[in-house]
Amino acid sequence: MTKQIDCLLIGQNIRNLVQEEANTLVQGKNSGTYRELRLHSLYYQDNPISIQELFSDLLEQGKFKGLDIQTFKFWNSLSLANAVLANYLMNREMEVEIIRSFQNDKEMLKQILLNDDILLIAITTTIYVSSDPIIEIIRFIREYNPDVKIAVGGPFILKQFRALDEKALNYLFKNLGADYYINNAEGEKTLYELVSRLKHQNSYENLDNLAYRHNGAFRFNPNVPENNPLDQDIIDWSRFNDRMGKFAAVRTSISCPFNCSFCAFPVRMGKFRTSSLETIERELDSLNSVESLECVDFIDDTFNIPKKRFQEVLKLMIRKKYRFKWHSFLRCQYADEETLDLMREAGCLGVILGIESASDNILENMNKKVTVDDYKRGMELLQKSGIMSFASLIMGFPGETEQTARESIEFIKQYQPDFYRFHLWYCDPVSPIWEKREQYGIKGFQHDWSHATMNSQQAADLMDEAFLSISGEESIWLPLNGFQFDGVFEMLHNGISIDRIKNYIKLFNMAVRDRLQGSDEDNISDRAFERIVNAFA
Repeated sequence: MTKQIDCLLIGQNIRNLVQEEANTLVQGKNSGTYRELRLHSLYYQDNPISIQELFSDLLEQGKFKGLDIQTFKFWNSLSLANAVLANYLMNREMEVEIIRSFQNDKEMLKQILLNDDILLIAITTTIYVSSDPIIEIIRFIREYNPDVKIAVGGPFILKQFRALDEKALNYLFKNLGADYYINNAEGEKTLYELVSRLKHQNSYENLDNLAYRHNGAFRFNPNVPENNPLDQDIIDWSRFNDRMGKFAAVRTSISCPFNCSFCAFPVRMGKFRTSSLETIERELDSLNSVESLECVDFIDDTFNIPKKRFQEVLKLMIRKKYRFKWHSFLRCQYADEETLDLMREAGCLGVILGIESASDNILENMNKKVTVDDYKRGMELLQKSGIMSFASLIMGFPGETEQTARESIEFIKQYQPDFYRFHLWYCDPVSPIWEKREQYGIKGFQHDWSHATMNSQQAADLMDEAFLSISGEESIWLPLNGFQFDGVFEMLHNGISIDRIKNYIKLFNMAVRDRLQGSDEDNISDRAFERIVNAFA
């Protein structure tokens, strides 16, 4: 029987490393993008492979005894973006279907495209930094249902609206292949209005925040900020009970109260807003009712700010004795023993630390409102707490020199977070530092740039140095490409001990070291391969 769907939401498209490397190599092997990629990948059976892909492949081959292949499907959780949009539409009597993962659920999507009556397909772009994953999804849709209408929105699209003129946007949007593009940092209201007007055959030509096809080109309607109150459309997670799995992402705020000069997030999201404690309690109660749920990722950029509100949330979780564990971002300079004790009692397993740099000069350039001494105190308290930590740092921000970069490397060696990673600075024209590009002599953009004190090649050299000089016994480099900090918790909640997880990552990194010191196309050695397999024997 044909099902009537008002809006089909499509989740993440985590592409395999073969596709990612092919796209990256177009820029050349000396590009910043490729040099960063090679720190997170191996060659296995003559193809590039990520840490997550290697684990999944070996599991499928039965190499890991006692582990169930059905258990490990990374990136198969319901994304927060799709949960927010679906909940908003359902609250307004819309029929919604969700594809959680494009790669994992292609067959399901194919059957829906062939058999159901779909009014609109909406594609979110939360994790994308290029257009390729979007193009792949749209081409797949057109192959099986060439006439269905498609809308695309989210951070990637919003960034294009901010960075490009109408001529360039027309070129990009035609290349992507969708019918509508939503220009809003939130977008729930605009998506609902578009679906509603299509459903009732009303005109969308005056709909704010919308770009739409008209006579072979795109028309661009005015951008009017949405203000969707966090306390209004509280997510009813029980609606998604059969598609949740063990993990969920939750937000208790929008935007960020800080204005770091490397970060475009507050620029996109506007004024910092928070949920009330009552709203948080209702949503966490709803999450706790989902039987499969084991772990929550609080995605707020500043979960522990303001401090009083954060402690109230922690005391709420302790009082309600929720079943699930959780992890979050943390500004460790605001940590104290009382708060860390509450976090541990409330079920916190780990925190992501946006350290960015361990040089006071660079922190000042970044407008981080913190000193290295603040970080040192926070890290010492975290070490005592027993809460797992992942430190994220940027290499090459304007003002960076070899000396400031090595201050960051030495900081990781001394304070030893469980995991760390350096990112090559991403030169984003939307971020506040762009307004000072003449002051710092910034040229280029994205991962290929130069400024008065460094260029992206020099920064990539220093990233190699950090990777090679920090031993896995001091702190463990956490690979990208479908894994990240969430991957640690996915493995942890599927029955693998943290010691075995750390050992697997260290062995993968040892093989990456071999690759860096040999040929890019050398397959992982038999010896290194056997060490990885034996990690789960």
